Amino acid sequence: MAKTKQQLRCYHCGDACSESTALHYDDKVFCCQGCEAAYRLLQDNGLCDYYKLSEGAGVKIEHDSWEDKYAFLDSEEVVNSLLDYRDEQLAVVRLYIPTIHCSSCIWLLEHLPRLQEGIEEARLFFSKKVLQLHYRPDVLSLKEVAVLLARLGYAPLIRMDNAAAEEKRPTTDYRLYWKLGLTGFCAGNIMLLSFPEYFSLQEIVEGQYLRFFQYLNAALALPAFFYGGSDYLRGARHSLRNFFSGKDRQLSLDVPLALGMWALLLRSAYDTFVAGQAGYWDSLAGLVFFLLIGKWIQNKTYEHLSFERDYRSYFPLAVQRKSPQGYYRSVPIRQVEKGDVLRLHHEEVLPCDSVLLSGKAYLDYSFVTGESRPVEAHQGERLYAGAKVIGQAIEVQVEKSVEQSYLVSLWDNFRKERPAQRRFVDVVAQYFTFATLTLAVLSSVIWYWLSPDSPHWWMVGSAVLIVACPCALSLSTPFTLGAAMTVLAKRGLFVRNQEIIERLREVQHIVMDKTGTLTESSHSDVEWQGQPLNHKEKQLLASLVAQSSHPLSRSIAQLLGNIPLLEVSNFREQKGAGIAAEIAGDIVRMGSAAFVGLSAAPQSAESYVYVAINTRIAGFFRVRPVYRQGLGEVLRSLRTMGYRLSLLSGDHAHSAKLFSPFFKAEEMHLEQSPHDKSRFIESCQQAGEKVLMLGDGLNDAGALQQSDVGMAISEEIHAFSPACDALLRADAFEQLPHILRYARASRYVVYTNLALSLIYNLIGISWAVSGALSPVIAAILMPLSSVSVVVVATLGAQWLGFRHFSKINPKKQ
Repeated sequence: MAKTKQQLRCYHCGDACSESTALHYDDKVFCCQGCEAAYRLLQDNGLCDYYKLSEGAGVKIEHDSWEDKYAFLDSEEVVNSLLDYRDEQLAVVRLYIPTIHCSSCIWLLEHLPRLQEGIEEARLFFSKKVLQLHYRPDVLSLKEVAVLLARLGYAPLIRMDNAAAEEKRPTTDYRLYWKLGLTGFCAGNIMLLSFPEYFSLQEIVEGQYLRFFQYLNAALALPAFFYGGSDYLRGARHSLRNFFSGKDRQLSLDVPLALGMWALLLRSAYDTFVAGQAGYWDSLAGLVFFLLIGKWIQNKTYEHLSFERDYRSYFPLAVQRKSPQGYYRSVPIRQVEKGDVLRLHHEEVLPCDSVLLSGKAYLDYSFVTGESRPVEAHQGERLYAGAKVIGQAIEVQVEKSVEQSYLVSLWDNFRKERPAQRRFVDVVAQYFTFATLTLAVLSSVIWYWLSPDSPHWWMVGSAVLIVACPCALSLSTPFTLGAAMTVLAKRGLFVRNQEIIERLREVQHIVMDKTGTLTESSHSDVEWQGQPLNHKEKQLLASLVAQSSHPLSRSIAQLLGNIPLLEVSNFREQKGAGIAAEIAGDIVRMGSAAFVGLSAAPQSAESYVYVAINTRIAGFFRVRPVYRQGLGEVLRSLRTMGYRLSLLSGDHAHSAKLFSPFFKAEEMHLEQSPHDKSRFIESCQQAGEKVLMLGDGLNDAGALQQSDVGMAISEEIHAFSPACDALLRADAFEQLPHILRYARASRYVVYTNLALSLIYNLIGISWAVSGALSPVIAAILMPLSSVSVVVVATLGAQWLGFRHFSKINPKKQ
């Protein structure tokens, strides 16, 4: 039996569905009962305009037991930890909705008050995928709100870290905004008061007013210098202290910046209070203002995505605990203690190291170990935190609290901070500082030798320090890389900070995990091999696999489709072998070759489920993991670009056959523990290679941390493992070569701005050395150079993005 041909598309979610599984209602086709129910709910409330906004506006609904999933919201303590505000008639809550994706989602969610009595207001923050709801707690509960959203296809993701965030939500740091506002105010007013100087109109202003304006400019410049520029002054002092103490023999970019600021301040003070001239107050305030704009741009580029997650981002908020009276009640995870008995349902995560009390369980440990095959456990076996339950519900007895579990110990081991690397601009600043000081000293000496009785010598030296201030250079990197971060985010790559883009340029060796990275963790490819099955045989097999919760049984059931089931008797399931039963007078067996009476099949990365009906071997189902779309082309492109590739996986050695078309034997390293992966990357680094690690689970966290750049691949960008430097959306995997090319090319924008900065400095220094640098010329040159650098950086990064990504199929973007 070949794969069922997909011909129809669901009216609600747009997914493909087959004739045999499709549901029909109101002359429309639906892929499942959930989508049909969502349509009926919208129709009953007159909200079917939702479907006019975009084709396939809805989200596929795959989970029907929402009451059980959100049972923990029956706990008043849990609900109170989630609410922003509550009184007798109003409650306010913010829920994270990961499936929000288009304008139709916005329209529907903001019309929730029409769908449900008791919801007063719904406001969606689309960029953060956060829905803020105002509802009446006397009319409906938070659980009912969550279930309503889930049945519409917008199941809220509520985890343990949501409540923790409410307990210790950081206050916004407004210091940068205060500095930016104050400095902008000072710079604007200084320029306004300096108009007579700019246009040589001093003769029309009375002398006393002209002096007053000059003093007022000085007074306005002081807060811009001492408050607005405090971070740069402090950074320069720290760098100089480390330099002279021997801790760091390289000066940071803050040193030449602070040197230029002090030169501007002292020279302007002399000009205004001694020589009676205008001074460079406008240049000083403008310099600090542009520097603060650069810092603000740098902060805004990555503040929308927090990389500082802990283990609570993976755990649910609450769990069902057995009371002494024998019934189950939802309690917050932080209240779970050793000896408690917990009940976990399908796809729930085990929060503590525990002992299995149920007869048996199927568990997915891929997040912790990297092994993609589900593990079968039996009564009395020890289970480890981080395992996801597959199939039937289980009971466990807690052995260790959440904070003492194996998962948390792994997490804590992988949270060591990586030492900061020297930035390119800091290397340039090292030479720039000494070159500037040398030119200033030489200029002063020459003018002192030519005119020893005149103070002109120190005025020329200070002018060199003023005009050689590396403002343009300091703005180049944050604006270029800030624009680059925005371009990459639109393509599905989110980086921790700008330094990561610089590290990506230096990568030589790319190491990849298998499960969830090169394969899709949520899908399997199931195919029938043998004589075509007739309708009765399909019924027999569908009825048999419906009795089992094994992942292979569920995959086969999905392939067989929605078929009327027959009555099953004498069902039995043998551990690690297969299942059998009597159905409509036939004996049906499914499982390993030996279980159905064949000789043992060879080990393979693929799974084979053989089928015997009575004494006849009908054939077998072949189940194999699904590669990421475009995997072969991605790997070929990376090799063409000169990268060395390696595969690291916790899977068994026989998985090598699965990836032999893509990797050479010496490139594949299987049966690797988390620590083995870290040691492998460390050995590559000791050989002088810069390593990029691609992974997805906690088992990869050590390798992600050890690598020069750790990139986590995730289906859901707000839930990912610690220690990663960058997060790649799973659907953007095909764009990885383009992303790396773009990271490489972004340095040329920095180089271009460096060249502009040098040209500006050569022009300005030549004026300064000749003694002809006036405040008016400085007031023109310094903002002009800053603005030109900002324009070149922003437009250059955007143009590179267009050049590298414009040829990609729009459907893949």
